[in-house]
Amino acid sequence: MKKIMILGCPGAGKSTLAKRLSGILHIPAIHLDAHFWQPGWIEMPREKWQAKHEGLMAGDSWIMDGHYSTTIGNRFVNADTVIYLEFPTIVCLYRIIKRRFQYHGETRPDMASGCPEKIDWEFFSYVATFNRQKAPILKERIASLSGKKIMVLKNRRQIEAFLKQTNRFATSKE
Repeated sequence: MKKIMILGCPGAGKSTLAKRLSGILHIPAIHLDAHFWQPGWIEMPREKWQAKHEGLMAGDSWIMDGHYSTTIGNRFVNADTVIYLEFPTIVCLYRIIKRRFQYHGETRPDMASGCPEKIDWEFFSYVATFNRQKAPILKERIASLSGKKIMVLKNRRQIEAFLKQTNRFATSKE
């Protein structure tokens, strides 16, 4: 595991898992939200984003969390591992609401500077419908990959077991 993609619904815990995995494997965690968004929640222009994304993937190893459909294909090609967090909608909705209060008026550490935490109806609806509308397409794409290590983690217990196993493996290699 040197080039790892972490995917899943907003609120599933992608950034948290990326940070924790980064600490175990000593591989940089790259939070795509922190690179895509510009201050004031302005989207990076498509061409600029694609060039930025190519630069982020140029490293020998990385852990990237986030989707971004215009660049996900490149990550699928370059990643050796894909981790999909398949959490229930209600858990994801709870977590995005919780972090809205936790980071009220502030920018999360895994987000671009100048993008204070917010929830608008569009984002809430995206999370509420993700498992019905986006997840089937995403899981189909993941299932079609070959030559990649694929993991689907469905709850906190599975994540903890995965991290514990990864830590044992990483420690035994040192």
